[in-house]
Amino acid sequence: MRKSPPPIKMSTGPIVVKIFTIIRTVMMRFSLVLDFVRMRKQSSTGDMSVMPPVMLFTNCFTSSFYSYVIEDIAPLFVTSVLGVVVGGVLTCLFYCWASNKTESVQVIIVAVFVCVVVTIYGALAVTGVTGQSHSSVSTTLGFITIAATIVLYASPMATIIRVLQTKTASSMPYTMGVVNVLNSLGWILNSSLVDNMFMLAPNIGGIILGTSLHTSIRTRHELTRRVRRCRLKMSTALQNSLLLPSRTKKTAKNGASRLITPAVLVLLRYSHQFVKLRKINCAAGAKRYQAKHHTR
Repeated sequence: MRKSPPPIKMSTGPIVVKIFTIIRTVMMRFSLVLDFVRMRKQSSTGDMSVMPPVMLFTNCFTSSFYSYVIEDIAPLFVTSVLGVVVGGVLTCLFYCWASNKTESVQVIIVAVFVCVVVTIYGALAVTGVTGQSHSSVSTTLGFITIAATIVLYASPMATIIRVLQTKTASSMPYTMGVVNVLNSLGWILNSSLVDNMFMLAPNIGGIILGTSLHTSIRTRHELTRRVRRCRLKMSTALQNSLLLPSRTKKTAKNGASRLITPAVLVLLRYSHQFVKLRKINCAAGAKRYQAKHHTR
């Protein structure tokens, strides 16, 4: 009687990496939820682009075919199916709240066309109609997955032009950018262990794009904070200059200078409104001076 071979024991390292990858990927699938909670409160998408939820759906759709062909059920296939469901729901919600439905429809139509093409090719290739070998089919779907993954990681950058125009980073999905970096790191470790270059290459690009997004958002937040602080100082200085009473009665020049603080005098060089205000204050001081001299 032949003995059955002993079960193969997996080392602790790959198991930990796989669990880490699953957790980070699930976080990635739900990374847009916080932005959609904000949209629900405002009943509007604001300046945010439809690309992140649409590309989440498209990328997971292509990844599900690729993972099925290479028989990677966990973590790739399971997380891909989850991403298809979450991406589809978020895309429908985005369309309901979209301020520019025409642009949203155009992007959704392109994504649906890509998914239909992948579905037709995947079904024909798996059933052997195309006459390709198993490795050839996995290679083709792998390149499609690479393209979709790179576009997914770059999708938060779709609002960068709007950020430069509005001078605010509120339209950029900050949470998705941060989770992208962590998710890419997990997939790099996992793909290195299983020697899958089709998953390694796009996630290296994901780290680069996610880091660039995070840096641009932090820079824009810092600039916005400084601008708000400067505006607050300007308004405070202006209010103090208008409310400060005149304590001297020597000349009209002294009376006018008491109405305008030195801080406001510096701001007058850069604002026509402040220049007009200075002229009005000087004229008011001159009138008071003349009125006092006439009464004497």
